[in-house]
Amino acid sequence: MSGDTAPRVLARVASVPRSAEIVFVMVGVDDLNVAYHRPASDVASDTRRIVEALSPRKVVVQSVLLTTYPGLNDAITELNNRNRAFCATGACRYLELNDLFSRGGLLRDDMTTDGVHLVRRAYPLWAARVKALAGARLRQAGV
Repeated sequence: MSGDTAPRVLARVASVPRSAEIVFVMVGVDDLNVAYHRPASDVASDTRRIVEALSPRKVVVQSVLLTTYPGLNDAITELNNRNRAFCATGACRYLELNDLFSRGGLLRDDMTTDGVHLVRRAYPLWAARVKALAGARLRQAGV
C-alpha cells in the first residue's frame, strides 16, 4: 500500500489468514522518509511486533530497499541491520534484496525512475528470489 507505515501494517496483521504458511514482510521506507521521519529503532521495534503477531507462521523479513538518497539510505541501512540481527535470533528469516537493485550503497539508476520505486523489469528479479526462498521453506516444512 502506498505510503504505508509499520504501525498500519501491525494494525492489519490480524487479517492475515491463519492458513498462510509463510508471510513476507517489508516495511519501513515510508516510516523513515521526510513525511514521518521515524527513528530506525522505532521501526525495527514495530517490525519485531509484526513478526511476533504473525506467530506461529514462518515470517520472512525482506530488506528495505535502498534509494538514490544517501541520507535516507543511512536510516534504511540501520533498519536493515537491526532487522537482520533480530532475524538471526531465529524469530524470522531475513531476505536481502539490495544486492539485486543497488550498487555502492545506492539504488541503481537503471532500477528506478524516481529514486525510490522500482522499474517494472526489476520485479521478476525480486519474484525469483522470493519464490526460491519460499519453495525451499515449504519443502523444509513438508508442504
